[in-house]
Parts: sequence; C-alpha cells; structure tokens
Amino acid sequence: MDKKTKVSVSKTKYYAKKNDWYQVLLPERTYKNVFGNEVYYPSICVTKDYAKIQKTPGQRDLKSAHIKELYNSIVELNSVNREIIVVKYNNEYTNVDGLHLYTAEMQLGLPIEFKLIEVTTLKEAVAIMRKMNSTSRNWTIRQFVNSTALINKDYARLKKYYEDNDITMNLMCGLFYNIQKFNPAKANNTIKDGTFQMNTSIKDIDLFIKRIRYFYTMTNLKNTQYCTWGLISFIIEKNEIYSSKEKVFLDKVKETAHKRKHTDKSFGERQEYVDFFTECWNDL
Repeated sequence: MDKKTKVSVSKTKYYAKKNDWYQVLLPERTYKNVFGNEVYYPSICVTKDYAKIQKTPGQRDLKSAHIKELYNSIVELNSVNREIIVVKYNNEYTNVDGLHLYTAEMQLGLPIEFKLIEVTTLKEAVAIMRKMNSTSRNWTIRQFVNSTALINKDYARLKKYYEDNDITMNLMCGLFYNIQKFNPAKANNTIKDGTFQMNTSIKDIDLFIKRIRYFYTMTNLKNTQYCTWGLISFIIEKNEIYSSKEKVFLDKVKETAHKRKHTDKSFGERQEYVDFFTECWNDL
C-alpha cells in the first residue's frame, strides 16, 4: 500500500471490559416479522485485537487486487459500510465472511466491527460457513470439501483421495458420488448444499484411479480435466469389456495421438476425447 496515503477518520472511543478483547456495540436481539415469527439479529462487536479472529478452514485464497480495492475505497470514502461475520465455537472466533475487508481494515489500523454468531456444535459452525460462501464468487468445491471434512467422513475421505491423486476435485466428486451415473455437476451441487454421500465403493474408486494413472503412463497424453473426464465416460460406456482390451487400446491411443501430433497437448473438450477414444477402439 502507498505509505504516503493519509487516512482521516474520526476517533471512535470504545471501552472493552478488562481482559475482554472485544466490546459489544449492540447486543443480540430478535424482532417479529409480518408472519409473527421471531427473526434473530446477532450482536455487533468491535475489536483491534486482530489476532483473535481466525480464517475459516478451506477459505478461498486472498486476492491482493480485491484487498487494494477495499483499502482504496475506505480511504477515498472515509467510510466502512458493513461488518464482517464471525462465528464463535469452542472459544474460537472464525471469520466466515469478509476476509478481504478484514485484511484491508487491519492494514489501515482500523477497529474491526463484526457480527458475532455463537454456536454450540462444530456442525452448526460448518453449516454457517457453507451457507455464507454458497455463491460462485466465494468458495470453490475444494474449499467446501475441506471445511465439511471436519465433521463428515465422506467429505474427509474425498479430501484425502484428492490430495493423494492427480485428479481435479470436480471429477473426484463425480467418481465418489456415483461412478455408474457419472455426473460431476450434480455431485458438486450436493457438495455445496451439504448432502453429498459416497455412493461408489472404495474398490471401484481405486480401480478407476489405477486405470487413469495407467492411461497417462502408457499414452503420454497431456493430463487435463477434459481428457480424464472423457476417459472415465468411455470406460463406463465399455463396462467390463474395457479391462480385456485395455493394453491394446492404450497402444492404439498412443499410436494415433502421435500420428496426429496430439501427444502432450490438449485437443478438445470431454466429448471430443470420447469420440477420439471410440475411433481408436473401433480400429482395434
């Protein structure tokens, strides 16, 4: 940031209680809506003890351009227009929404105002993290998996397989969700809404991963998401007969790709790879 930039802000006095690291500006409260149901509003608090607020597990990486944009906006407008959202669980305080704003305010030496939501279980905490980051702008599928892996064994198993293998998280989700009805988009939706379940056996997962590794070792084709997606689709289509012709098929793929100068470069999307594999198969 520009060290010469001067920030003019009115001094806000806040008096935290002894041994407390934040002050409650507005206590939690409830109001009734037009249907007579009570709606909860969390406490609004303020602090300058930046170290107390932690990042969410799996939270998206910070983007310096976005931090700079917020930083400049605060300087130019002399105003901060919203609070970050912090979840308290097990005496830990986690920033579930507003990490870029928090960083910009910290760089300016400003107090951090935040809405404080207190929960009693890790499941509640993760649910709030997931809901606060459910738009495409926020978390990636990998980040949803990383956070929910704290409380769900299927997510934890998926996370481990992703870390141990060179397959994108999108495709790994599709493999785990249902290998016979391979649909990464549907699987990713269940990851986001917290309903993902592993419907494929570990034996089948291991078999497909072994075949994918063997494919790239034998053919020297560039390892891309579309190529892997096309291969998985093709193997599912051929079903049990694939294993009996795998070696000769891969030799044909390597030979044909070399002739067409496809080796070690991407040459299309999923269906183009499926068509290419089908052509090689028919030439056996």
